[in-house]
Amino acid sequence: MVKSLLKRLLPLPRVVIETERFTLRAVRRDWLGARSLHWSEDTDFVEGLGWPPGPYKPRQWRRRFNRPDNRKIFHFAIFPRGTETLIGAHGVNFTEPGIASLYVGIGDHAWWGKGVVQEVRAALLDFIFDQAGGHRAFGMVHASNTASIYNYQRLGFRHEGTLRRHRTLARTGEQVDLLAFGMLKEEWQARRRGVKSAAIAGIR
Repeated sequence: MVKSLLKRLLPLPRVVIETERFTLRAVRRDWLGARSLHWSEDTDFVEGLGWPPGPYKPRQWRRRFNRPDNRKIFHFAIFPRGTETLIGAHGVNFTEPGIASLYVGIGDHAWWGKGVVQEVRAALLDFIFDQAGGHRAFGMVHASNTASIYNYQRLGFRHEGTLRRHRTLARTGEQVDLLAFGMLKEEWQARRRGVKSAAIAGIR
């Protein structure tokens, strides 16, 4: 118990990732839970994550997030570059050695449909495969979440399987399929090389 308490009090390794438009900063779940509590009132946001509907008390909401160690479990707060305005969060959880489970939620509706997920997830895939020792990344999404499905497909994730009528939507009671999307390290590296080659060809 004492070791567990001391571990919680120790500072986490600092992990910051920059993209063209955004800064991703790995944060503690207490920080994320407190600053994202208002998202718990957004039924679209909560349902997109596959979480039970609210209302949530602050402690209940905070405990929806795993406790990060910034080695195997990360919660990346998403900020527009040069600001401290939290617009979303992207999680990376190494459920097994080398295998990263992904989740993402954009809490600020003003940024919906503006390519946030594709930009930050591409940077996180570089991090997972080039720095964190990952060889596979995957995510699960319910079949009615068309935006998430689009984002996985746009980045080249493969649809690896369907769990039929595996999730019940809280608002409607509808039973929907749960889809699995995956990406291997070599697939991502090949995709990145292809993107760079296309860019070079375009310049010529």
